[in-house]
Amino acid sequence: GAPDAGAPADAEFNMDGFGEADTGVPDADAPADADFNMDGFGVADTGAPDAGAPADADFNMDGFGEADTGAPDAGAPADADFNMDGFGEADTGAPDAGAPADADFNMDGFGEADAGAPDAGPPADEDNEIPSVDAISEEEQSALGLPEGSSAPSEAAVNPADMPPDLTEEEKKQDPFDSFNLDGGPGEAEEIPSLDSFDIPGVDTPKTSAAVPEEKIEVFKLSEEKLAQVLETLSAYPINVRIACEEALAEQVIPPAQLNTLIKLLVSGGSAHEAARLVSKILNQHIVVPKSYKTGEELEEEQQSFSYIFAHKFLPIIRLFFLIALMAACVSYLVWQFIYKPIAADILYKKGYELILTADPSAYRRANQHFRDAFDIHRVKEWFYKYAERFRDEKQFNYAREKYDELLFYYPRDKKGALDYAALEADYLHNYEKADRLIRTEILDYKINDREGLLALGDINLDWAEIDSSRYEEARAAFARLLAIYGQTDPILERMLLYFIRTDKLFEVLPLQQRFMNNPKSIISSTTLAELGGYLLDKRLETPSGVPDENVERIEGIKDVLIRAERADPALPEPYYHLARYYNYYTAASEERYMLESAAAAFDKAIRETIKRTGYRIDNQRRLAKMMSEAGEFIPSENELVKGINIYEDAVSRNLLRRSPIYGQLYADLGDLEYFAKEGALQNAARYYLQSEANGWMPPEVQYRLGNIFYRQENYPAALQRFFNVSREIPLNRRLLYSMANTAFQNADYFTAEAYYKQLLDILMTEKARIPNVLPDGAPEHNDLIERLMWAQNNMGVTLYTLSTQRGRPEYRTRALVMFYEAIRSADALSRDRTTMIRPGLRDPHLPGTNLPFLNTQHVSYPTPGTTAQIFPGIDADVIEPSEWEDLMNRTLSALNR
Repeated sequence: GAPDAGAPADAEFNMDGFGEADTGVPDADAPADADFNMDGFGVADTGAPDAGAPADADFNMDGFGEADTGAPDAGAPADADFNMDGFGEADTGAPDAGAPADADFNMDGFGEADAGAPDAGPPADEDNEIPSVDAISEEEQSALGLPEGSSAPSEAAVNPADMPPDLTEEEKKQDPFDSFNLDGGPGEAEEIPSLDSFDIPGVDTPKTSAAVPEEKIEVFKLSEEKLAQVLETLSAYPINVRIACEEALAEQVIPPAQLNTLIKLLVSGGSAHEAARLVSKILNQHIVVPKSYKTGEELEEEQQSFSYIFAHKFLPIIRLFFLIALMAACVSYLVWQFIYKPIAADILYKKGYELILTADPSAYRRANQHFRDAFDIHRVKEWFYKYAERFRDEKQFNYAREKYDELLFYYPRDKKGALDYAALEADYLHNYEKADRLIRTEILDYKINDREGLLALGDINLDWAEIDSSRYEEARAAFARLLAIYGQTDPILERMLLYFIRTDKLFEVLPLQQRFMNNPKSIISSTTLAELGGYLLDKRLETPSGVPDENVERIEGIKDVLIRAERADPALPEPYYHLARYYNYYTAASEERYMLESAAAAFDKAIRETIKRTGYRIDNQRRLAKMMSEAGEFIPSENELVKGINIYEDAVSRNLLRRSPIYGQLYADLGDLEYFAKEGALQNAARYYLQSEANGWMPPEVQYRLGNIFYRQENYPAALQRFFNVSREIPLNRRLLYSMANTAFQNADYFTAEAYYKQLLDILMTEKARIPNVLPDGAPEHNDLIERLMWAQNNMGVTLYTLSTQRGRPEYRTRALVMFYEAIRSADALSRDRTTMIRPGLRDPHLPGTNLPFLNTQHVSYPTPGTTAQIFPGIDADVIEPSEWEDLMNRTLSALNR
């Protein structure tokens, strides 16, 4: 601990004990500030102070790594004694004597044992005093490696084996810089570049030298290589962290444990974040590592990355191109928005519009897709109307609805769109409720007295009233409101005329008829004229019930009204249909058929479909088919009937029509074609007759034909029931009685058959009695009468014979023989040649010489096992006499034979 005597100021840098043994003798003749004494830093020391050292010349770090006696450096000038007793070596704890103020920097207890004696003669300022080991907390003692509860460790804590060997005389004579060894290893000498590199700026001469207990403290030995690592690590830190670390190392008085930790961190190349946290704790400042900070390796790696190269090399070029592209984009946008898009959209609109005409379901979808694509490019409201109308004309009503819905979505309260949409719902889909709601919500709610809106509302309710008669009042209210606001104009009076027609007010219709027909300049639609003509014709043809209407006699000009309607609109089917009825009433067959064919063609082309029009169309098909059948055109007639049935079934499926006997005639007429004109088509005929019955159309003649089919199918109970139903609706005639008798016989109901045969024979005999001479070769009626007598007499005889065998009553057998003899006479009259009076079998062996009544007589007279009496099983095809169908078939056969 003795100061270096006679040494000049700052001339000696003594690190005795830093890595080698030292005798503690000061270096003589050292200049001022030349003695940097770090006794005890790593070499054993005697503890004698350096004597005679000038001011600031003695930097004493006794105890930094070697043993020290603890004696103060004598005669050291102010600030010359830097005492770090206890930093790594044992120390006696004696203060440095005679040190001026602030000259003694005592770090007792920093890493070595100390005797605990305070440094004598400290200056007045005690703020820089480093606390003794007694004042160190338990956490700090643990960090310094001190045992808990120990305040003054003994020198025995220093392990002599760890102490380096004493220096030889030759080594002592060497330059102290050569022996500056931070590692403390024996025989190792490392060179330190300069004293300036080991500078702790801001450290003043300590005012006190606290006693440090002598204990073994971990010694951090700083070599040149590690110093280089420290500098390299600091150079890699951000500027604020680097400055903070340098300040902590050189300018601040910090505890040795923290200094050791910081130096270790720097030597190990710790991260900037770790250094910032440690220095923040040491300096009691918040040191923040910049977010953009990167190490050299990270920066080099970043500079080699694609993102860095892209940002610093390619991005400037891209910016330039972007500016150019932005200018080009502005020009392109204007061209795109106001030139290209309208043209491209119009091309797509037209392409889709043309696809609708192909009548292909997939084409409809593609057309709709073209519309959407065009609409996404450029919106044009007019194309909604065009597409919707084209879909409507092609009867693709769902697509038309979709277009109107989109139109009202993008263009709310569009008047034309709302009117067209309501017309679609009312005129084509008959959804009157929705149509009424559209007019009210889209037009009248915003303009209550809108003329077109009120007209449309009245028309919709007028059509709706055909289903719900209560809607007539809504229509009348709309038209009355129009009259009050706009006066008696032609469109409004035309609506009032329709209202009077449909409410059957003939006395109101006739004045309006005169107004429109007598004034050539008046404007009235062809549909209204056609409805007016049809109404007047119906009133003329109807059979009055009760007191007839006196206004019927005032009806005139029906044909003129219908012809004006037909000329006003040749595509309208109603005028042709009503003219066909008109010609039928006046028995003009050729004109009637022409009008029926014209009406059928017009109905097929008509787009709008109403309940009344559908009924007219079905009736027109039936009338045309009937005229074709009467002309012998059975196949065309069948086609027209099938077409009419399809129209009817489609209307029923869409709730446009309800099943009605009027439309059931289609099935009955088609069944008649199968029944009369085709061979072996009885099953189809029965099916059509049953469908006619399901629709409520089953007149007696159709009932009889169905019973005849059941009879031929040997379904005798069903046939008998049908014949019985016919007998309740029409008077019994010979055809019906004969069919009922035969059916009863086949059903084994012999008493019933006997009754019917008896009634039939009475009718036939009465007819025969009315004719003076019944000759087989006379009129056809004579042959028919004789033939029917033969059938009835023979069948009556078989019935009586069967009853005699079943009941055992011989009188029935006798009556049967009488019937057979009468039948033989009738058969002989039909078969004998009137010129020669020879029976067919005698003149021509190929013709039978006997008849069925004769064979039955033989069977009754001479019964043969395995045989039985037979009846004539055939029955008439039609119950009506004369039968139109039978006459038609006879004419057809005659024409074919010719």
